Amino acid sequence: MREYTIKNIGENGEATVLRFIEEPFEFRAGQFAMLSVPGNETKRAYSIASSPRGEFEFCIKMVGGKLTSLLNKLKKGDRIIVEGPYGEYSYKNEDNYFFVAGGTGIAPIISILRHIHKKKIKGNFVLIYSNKNIESTIYMKELEKLEKENKSIKIVFTFTKEAYENKRYEKGRVNKEMLKRHLGGIKNVFLCGPMVMVQNLKGLLEELGVKRVSFEGWG
Repeated sequence: MREYTIKNIGENGEATVLRFIEEPFEFRAGQFAMLSVPGNETKRAYSIASSPRGEFEFCIKMVGGKLTSLLNKLKKGDRIIVEGPYGEYSYKNEDNYFFVAGGTGIAPIISILRHIHKKKIKGNFVLIYSNKNIESTIYMKELEKLEKENKSIKIVFTFTKEAYENKRYEKGRVNKEMLKRHLGGIKNVFLCGPMVMVQNLKGLLEELGVKRVSFEGWG
């Protein structure tokens, strides 16, 4: 358990991104940490959004909860207590992976994609990312840039509240046909988002014959 100094606080889609000054913090892409504010016992688990080593960050939706109401008052230079890392799931440099994220569920997945890009890992990596609309989508510009710069990475955006003329965007919630369309022969799957979404998708993937499914969810 250590205290870290906030280097920057920014808005990204519907989340607030907290970036910390580069200090020793060892973790594996896909893991999470427990956060708390000095002087308060409330703790919550958040996935680490950065790639291992260097500055690290979290993307958090400020929902007015016990901890987020405190985090929402913080500013550059303030301190946060970080415990961890935790989590059995982590990316182990596999050369193929299929990801599905909803909302802030993008955090551990963008950590993995940043790691893949940084380490120049060749393979087949596909992400389906579900949000209400473009405005609420976290890290959208960075994800588009990753896909453009790395031929091993494919990003599929789907929007549940708005339809767009861009033919590359899907419309609606992630369903069996959408999974089948983009899954190809990838056997490693990681899901992260609201638990209702995650459990539903796990069942659909099992119907499609996918057995290696890891997941994290909330709610």
